[in-house]
Amino acid sequence: MKFVPKLLAIIALILTAEIGAQTPSSEPKLVDEIGMTSADDWEARIDIFAYRLMKDVTAVGLIRTYGPGGKGIGTADGAGNQIREFMVSEKGVNPERIKVVNGGRYKEIGVHVTEFWLLGDENDIPPRRLKFESPAFTVKGKLAQKEVLEDFGSFWEGPGWSPSYSILAGIADVMEVQPGTRLYLVMREGEERIPGRWKRLADREKREIESRGVLGSRIETIYAGTLVEKEKSQDYPSYNEIEYWILPEGSEPPAKTVQPAPPTKRAFDLADYYGSPDRAEEEELMKAIGDALKAFPDFKVSFVVRKPSGIENSKEDHHKIVLDLPEHLKRLLIEKGVDSSRIGSGEIPTGEIYPLIVHIVLHPKDESPLDSLDI
Repeated sequence: MKFVPKLLAIIALILTAEIGAQTPSSEPKLVDEIGMTSADDWEARIDIFAYRLMKDVTAVGLIRTYGPGGKGIGTADGAGNQIREFMVSEKGVNPERIKVVNGGRYKEIGVHVTEFWLLGDENDIPPRRLKFESPAFTVKGKLAQKEVLEDFGSFWEGPGWSPSYSILAGIADVMEVQPGTRLYLVMREGEERIPGRWKRLADREKREIESRGVLGSRIETIYAGTLVEKEKSQDYPSYNEIEYWILPEGSEPPAKTVQPAPPTKRAFDLADYYGSPDRAEEEELMKAIGDALKAFPDFKVSFVVRKPSGIENSKEDHHKIVLDLPEHLKRLLIEKGVDSSRIGSGEIPTGEIYPLIVHIVLHPKDESPLDSLDI
């Protein structure tokens, strides 16, 4: 599906809605169907559904989602309920005018599709429109593959109805209904091999799947080397790749474990912060810095502040939090045993139009953190 910018999508859908929303609803009417697409496209389509519902004051909105079983983010129930909450909290729709129905599992693992209906009567729920057999009870082998990124400093991962969460929900669903199976996480590194990154990413995926009720003893991680040239991302060399395999217990693993290649020994920008990390991300950040300092004894970590002019006089609490972040992180590192001589600082004065950012840079001790990086 070709990407449509959110604003243009909203305008086009509103024009369509104006034509079809002049008379009150009577028979159930399917007004939209949306599957695996961008978060922006999702929000635009939810916007127009809310608009249609508010135009037709006699109608009740029905959200029916086909997707992974179970509860929580990325499941059929989770996506439907989050859409409803979004419409209530962000669009002002009366919650009594929205019904959520689980359409059952979809025909593909880790995929969800949502229908938006207008009902003339809240009890007049149309029968399930999409009919198929779910493979969740029988599927084996490679279920999914995706690129994963250690995105420190990224505070928005997309809403729970966007594609990123459905894969893990689908994996957990299959593990739940097939108890005699084992999950293999096959990890491959991208061009930039940051110390410990592939293991941290694998552990993050494992924790997320465990949080969905899968026992950790049923999950095995395999390091399968680096990506082949044709698979490497030119735009994002720090991407790693993960494959999800579900096989019967006792089966031969889907890939051989190989010895990780040495990490790439060059200065790198680990994270960029516009705000403050939460406690869980702080722990992950401390581990990432520790892994790098252990792998490269001649390296240090520096906190480089990109500081717009006049920011010192700002009264915004947000700015104070960001400016205080380097000292806060330095204290945490020292508490974890990092020698203060391996912790540095820097500053990049900028014009007023630039945002306030803290860059966390790992670099050789005898070099400036700015020598090798375009930050």
